[in-house]
Amino acid sequence: MPPIKELYSYYKTLLDYYPEVQTPSGLNRLEICLAVLSGPAKIKTTRVRALAGFLASEAQVAATQMTVEFDAASGAIRLADPQLTFLADLEADELRRRLIAWRGIGPESADALLLHAFDAPVFAVNSRSWRLLRRHGFVGPEADYEEMRELFQAALPEDTDIYRRYYRRITLLGKDFCRSAKFLCSSCPLKPYMEYEPCD
Repeated sequence: MPPIKELYSYYKTLLDYYPEVQTPSGLNRLEICLAVLSGPAKIKTTRVRALAGFLASEAQVAATQMTVEFDAASGAIRLADPQLTFLADLEADELRRRLIAWRGIGPESADALLLHAFDAPVFAVNSRSWRLLRRHGFVGPEADYEEMRELFQAALPEDTDIYRRYYRRITLLGKDFCRSAKFLCSSCPLKPYMEYEPCD
């Protein structure tokens, strides 16, 4: 396995390769959550429905007397507090525990919500992160989510902005080069770190 610290070198290389990445601004927390839970229509609807259920439950726990509505046709969540202030007092670890415990919200979605919507220093691993780690020899094909998350967090400073920038650039890398099929290792900006060409 390559030294874990190389993952920080990967980050710097990707920053140089993708110096400017456009990100939406001026969004409230709910809008960020909905943007994070993107994906194919059926999958996104399932994720957003799960989030709506979670928010309704937490609003009740917080005794806000607030109604949370989910519109399946539009994929929208409607509530009176789009900044989700009723969750603001929860520590990141506790909010993560509650999110993962809710049916339909897995560790990847929970960490992405925490990172992007709640400014928590939690690295979110997605399928592109997994491909990167596996093809570069950091993990085997059976690596679980927590193992991969801990690898990134051990290699990087605990910094929300770094985690976000890295996440976005890994996503672009997966789209442009490290694809699930027809991967383009020969022209990838991370090619200098590879000891061999991956077979899958």
